[in-house]
Amino acid sequence: MMKLYTTDILQEVSIANMLLINEKFSKDVIDRINKSFSKKKKLRQVTTRLMLVKIFKKLGIDPKNLKTMYYSKEGKLMIPNNDSLHLSISYCNNKAICGISKSAIGIDIEDLRKKVLNKNRRLLERFTKTKIESSLDFYKTWTAIESIAKTYEKGGLNKLFTDENFLKKRHNTKHILLEDSFLIAISS
Repeated sequence: MMKLYTTDILQEVSIANMLLINEKFSKDVIDRINKSFSKKKKLRQVTTRLMLVKIFKKLGIDPKNLKTMYYSKEGKLMIPNNDSLHLSISYCNNKAICGISKSAIGIDIEDLRKKVLNKNRRLLERFTKTKIESSLDFYKTWTAIESIAKTYEKGGLNKLFTDENFLKKRHNTKHILLEDSFLIAISS
């Protein structure tokens, strides 16, 4: 089972939103939201935590799992003691996306309308040792790398720099186009 959910980021945080989050999530999750370094980050976190409440209800997952969620050392939101439920979250512009799976999952989303800088293209070419022919090539490669890194419970992007075989390993990555503007990569 793998489910993908997307929503627009909230424009404001209401008292009702925060009351629901305070009721459903741990102090660790709530503190992280309240200590957000920007309004944008707080809106993203509130949006996705509210998404999780709806997702758990829709999938019939015990809402007590929300209260036990915590952040790994790398900052990834985790569901403890649940080897059969994995989570990945990504944001871009006004979009939030959340993937839930019975196996490790990584999600990344990027806006295809954003111009790719030549220096970024060259850097990615050097890193991957492949030719990047177009903006779409760039975003397909970048989102694949990001989503694959998110499949690791520990290490994430650090794996890119410490595991010399990372890019040679076979990963299952699919791409989906959302609203003709956003490219989503899903890796498992």
